[in-house]
Amino acid sequence: MPSARGLVFDIDGCLMRGPRPIAGAPETCEVLRDRGLLIRYFTNDSSKTPVQIAARLEHAGFQASPAEVITSALVAAEYAAERFSGKRVLALGGTALTEALLRQGLQLVGGPPADVVIVGRDLALDRRHREGGGLGDRAVASRHGQAISVGGPRGNAFAWPGPTRRRGRR
Repeated sequence: MPSARGLVFDIDGCLMRGPRPIAGAPETCEVLRDRGLLIRYFTNDSSKTPVQIAARLEHAGFQASPAEVITSALVAAEYAAERFSGKRVLALGGTALTEALLRQGLQLVGGPPADVVIVGRDLALDRRHREGGGLGDRAVASRHGQAISVGGPRGNAFAWPGPTRRRGRR
């Protein structure tokens, strides 16, 4: 078996608990880096940019650059660009998700009709939902299109490939 060239670490719960590093995690990453391994950091929090995540890691004692950070928003944007190029995309999520989708050249729309709906963590949307607003007309776009849900810090994603087939949590 060939030796590894690098490692991808999940951040929340594996390297950090809240704002604090798990004991020994920064030092372990540094030793691995010193041995020549590439280090990448992954988070399923789609509401933060790689710059924000790298700053959080640096503050906790990790050596991290934005180029070493992979977020669920980046993964969703890359997937959508490969699968839905040229389609109308409705993004229900924060700025980090929208920026990732735009960098992939996707055509974002502000409401229905949309061919694809991509849902990520959006603190403002969460607040409006708690206050009784919900998704309203924007959610109607998912009824006849594709939908992709990207994770938040508590996990889980599901996608439904069309109006009749539905996949549950993974």
